[in-house]
Amino acid sequence: MTQAFRYFGMAIAMGMISYWASESMFWSFPPQDITPQQWAITVIAYSGAAACALSAVIWSGLGGWKAVFLGGAILGFIVEGVIVSTMYDAMPFQLVWTPLAWHALVTGLGLFGVHFMMAKMPAYRHALALGVLGLGGGFFAGYWPLERATLPSAPQILLYHLGTGAAAALGCMMVAQLGRVPRPSSWVLLIVPVLAAALWVFQGIYDPRAERLTLLPMLGLTLWAMWRLGQGKPIGDALSVPQPPLLRHMLVLIAPLVTALIAAFAVRGTSGFAANIVAASTLAPLGLGLWLWLLWRAFRQPSAEPPSGR
Repeated sequence: MTQAFRYFGMAIAMGMISYWASESMFWSFPPQDITPQQWAITVIAYSGAAACALSAVIWSGLGGWKAVFLGGAILGFIVEGVIVSTMYDAMPFQLVWTPLAWHALVTGLGLFGVHFMMAKMPAYRHALALGVLGLGGGFFAGYWPLERATLPSAPQILLYHLGTGAAAALGCMMVAQLGRVPRPSSWVLLIVPVLAAALWVFQGIYDPRAERLTLLPMLGLTLWAMWRLGQGKPIGDALSVPQPPLLRHMLVLIAPLVTALIAAFAVRGTSGFAANIVAASTLAPLGLGLWLWLLWRAFRQPSAEPPSGR
């Protein structure tokens, strides 16, 4: 039971982290009339997607940056292909943007991976890396004046980013405190993925589109690569994070602060520019290329025996 509580606790923490990187940084400006209840509901949705990713990581035994990237891809496919249906628009581009190009690359490697990797580095390097991430978020904010006629006030932008960024920092503290990746019973690992599968089936009945079937090969190939690369071994300390002083995780706030300052005082009030084209033309090839490279590495990996007793 303790392992189950740790599993769900880590999923919630990852949902809190993912909200800022995948929602706040992507949309740059707070939605109109957003409430704490709406934020909480969205965090719960992200936590469900994170639980699916965490189950895949534990099941496969994959660790390190590969687990962070491919786990981020799982999160992206669940968010964009199950919770919402944006993955099936503008085919085939949306298969990559945003599941691989943003959720896996920016949220997974960019925030989660960089933060925990840099936590064992000197603080100034850690802060610099998060500042660079915030600059990227601020650059992408330049796109939204082209889409939104009216943008929120500067105080609203700062409150939104710093509030959701503080939640992300708290999520990082929770992950660090939980320590090792939990290993609950197999039935616990299946609870949220089964619910996600049922939701996908229900949505397919309600809105039958052939495009929905593209989720199966994208998700299946990712899980297959995770299994081949992880060899299904007990994960042990593979994703354990360094244990710096707990307040060190507050450095995560640097990224949303930089993004918020640029959005509020450099972008707001301008006509905007096509930052989306720049982001898509760089992040999409990088995300897709890294995913394909890992599939190739998985293909070259010797086979492993199926896991037992897990």
